[in-house]
Amino acid sequence: MLATLTACSLSPPSADSASDSIATSSSEVRRANVLLRQGKKLEAASVYYKASLKQVSPHKERLVLQAAEIASSAKDKPLAMHYLSKLSNTRLNQENSARRSYVKALIALLDNHRQAALKLLPKQRGAISGNLWSKIQRVRQQIIKQSGGSNSQGSQAVVLPNNTQKIAVLLPLSGKLGKVGHTILKGIKATKTNSSSGGIRIKSYDVASSDVVTQYKLAVKQGADVIIGPLDKRKLARLISKQPNLSRPIISLNHLSAGNVKAPAALYQFGLAPEDEAHQVANFAISRGQKRALVLYPDSSWGKRLGLAFKRMYTSKGGTILTEKAYPNRSGSYKQVLKRALDSAGITNIDMIFLAAAPSQARLIRPTLQYLKADRIPVYATSHIYSGQPNAGRNMDLNGIIYTEIPYILEGSQIGAVNASSGKYPRLYAMGADAFMIAKNLKKMVQSRRALSGGTGMIRLGGNRFLQRQLSWATFKKGRTTPYGE
Repeated sequence: MLATLTACSLSPPSADSASDSIATSSSEVRRANVLLRQGKKLEAASVYYKASLKQVSPHKERLVLQAAEIASSAKDKPLAMHYLSKLSNTRLNQENSARRSYVKALIALLDNHRQAALKLLPKQRGAISGNLWSKIQRVRQQIIKQSGGSNSQGSQAVVLPNNTQKIAVLLPLSGKLGKVGHTILKGIKATKTNSSSGGIRIKSYDVASSDVVTQYKLAVKQGADVIIGPLDKRKLARLISKQPNLSRPIISLNHLSAGNVKAPAALYQFGLAPEDEAHQVANFAISRGQKRALVLYPDSSWGKRLGLAFKRMYTSKGGTILTEKAYPNRSGSYKQVLKRALDSAGITNIDMIFLAAAPSQARLIRPTLQYLKADRIPVYATSHIYSGQPNAGRNMDLNGIIYTEIPYILEGSQIGAVNASSGKYPRLYAMGADAFMIAKNLKKMVQSRRALSGGTGMIRLGGNRFLQRQLSWATFKKGRTTPYGE
């Protein structure tokens, strides 16, 4: 009789917080609904309470809590507490227990006790109805906003789902990135099936042409517990700028640009960030006593970004950059630019070479370095030197390069399974798979800080909720990628 609730908007906690009307066949409750809609709050509260005396559990307690909620919205603290006192010795179901905590939080706000209110608000959804949970989240976000955006209880814990049952995926599923989006979605769905997660539902939303903010709101309305995506950096920035108070945790598949909008507490930034790999190379080389480096990168924004990431980490660990050189971004002869770089650094002084390159560039640069008698200098690179598509004949010129590789490709290459399962974009397929596992295990990752062993590497939750990856080490032998052993 009382199961269906009609949601209404909730004004800021310090102002009017009118309760919802209740759909029912009871004439008394219908009269209370009319009084509530007319703004006659205290009269409505009285009628709801009187109606409760004729009901049995859990409907009785629901009506008492309705009366208490309305009294708190009318700023009548004594009356609200009086109604709550009627439930002091009553055992409540989960929904009514959450509603009582919610009403207590509203009462705390009448005395401007914001932090006390945050403690009282339920932190995990569990079996709480969608309407009540939305109200709880709105009040929580409004408190945080009114407190200057801070939440001493830890915003991470606040937004985590107790039990992930529905995952929404915001991806480009049409247009020029449609194939990329479908590859990621395929990884998500395959991992759901293979990890015995049948109870979790996946629903995808195409954001290629539809507004990402609209799709996000639709996903929330349709009950998403966690959201994966978006992939596009600009769409991510738009979503955060238009929806700064996120009511669901988001596992983005890209990172906000430096200096962009401030990341909200509900955003967990994940993706195949090249900086993670450049940092790993720098740390590995330093750990091996290789403290004098030659840095080579293409003359492009991507190349400069990767080169800078390596340099910052390498020098912070005590390394010295002897020479850095931006080579032409187009494929061609690199002999002259590489010779100048080696001469400038002094070929006998170089402990290691960091190479940022695409596959076609790396296949030309590696043999050129050998031709210039730098064949004994270790060359390190990131996974970008390898497309992920096995081709021993084509990749012979990559032999000997030490590089970071995701476990999915490295392990799959040993059994010949990568190409068959993930098509042209194996790393994106693995990213989708890991995004699902993060969504499923987010609460555990936040609370325990344990690493998740994924297809894109060992994933840990770092500062500012960045999901950082530690990749495997690989090299090429006879044109085939293989695990690298020290």
